[in-house]
Amino acid sequence: MPDDWVEHVNRPQTEAELEALRRSVQRSCPFGSALWQKQMAARLGLAHTLRPPGRPKKAVAQKGLTG
Repeated sequence: MPDDWVEHVNRPQTEAELEALRRSVQRSCPFGSALWQKQMAARLGLAHTLRPPGRPKKAVAQKGLTG
């Protein structure tokens, strides 16, 4: 472990870090870097926790196109 480990874990989190941690807890998704989250979600079958909640929006048909 690094020499400053105790200081590191006791250091207060930034508001952005706290928001990311809260979102992770609320969504039951892995907490960490984006790459690590993706890898762990795939390994643990939690990919659905990384997607936005709710149903996907319906595709809107483009007007004025022929074909």
